[in-house]
Amino acid sequence: MQYYLKVLNLLSTFKEAKVEHLKKEQNTRADKLAKLASTKNKNHYHSVIQMTVPAPSINIGDEVMNIEEDKECWMIPIIKFLKEGTCEETEETTMKRKCARYTLIGEELYRRSYSRPLLKCINKSQAEYVMAELHEGICDFHSGGCSMATRALRVGYYWPTMENDAAEYVKKCQKCQEFGNILRTKPEVLHHMNSP
Repeated sequence: MQYYLKVLNLLSTFKEAKVEHLKKEQNTRADKLAKLASTKNKNHYHSVIQMTVPAPSINIGDEVMNIEEDKECWMIPIIKFLKEGTCEETEETTMKRKCARYTLIGEELYRRSYSRPLLKCINKSQAEYVMAELHEGICDFHSGGCSMATRALRVGYYWPTMENDAAEYVKKCQKCQEFGNILRTKPEVLHHMNSP
């Protein structure tokens, strides 16, 4: 009941909100979680990561993520063309060639590849988050720009400027600049060292 009241309170703060009811057949993950919570056998579902929550999440402060639609997102023309088949007449041939590399699954855009599975296309703010996680996330890897772009592809994400963005991200990382190897230094003549 507390969660229900919390949702009603949050809904009143939005101009427009839509609540959808999912049928039981479409909500298998939530069903698994409910069964997991009511059983004592912790090894029953291997695909679910278990975590003990110290307090109900209802007591946590109001944390609402602001979602703003990016009007200049690189994906918008591609999604529009794939859905409606329309674009400016001058760009039609180019857009057809470009969109052959992409596919829509539901409302999500994916990039096709010959040697890799489908790559989820992401916008600029999502790309920033992915780079932050790959570079200084839980593993604190601090890899270089090329390596980070390759790792982003390996985990299944794509955006067109990933190589440049990764290189720029590494340049802005203070730890990488402070403790990184000094590259392209001029060679120096070897010096004799006399020991006493």
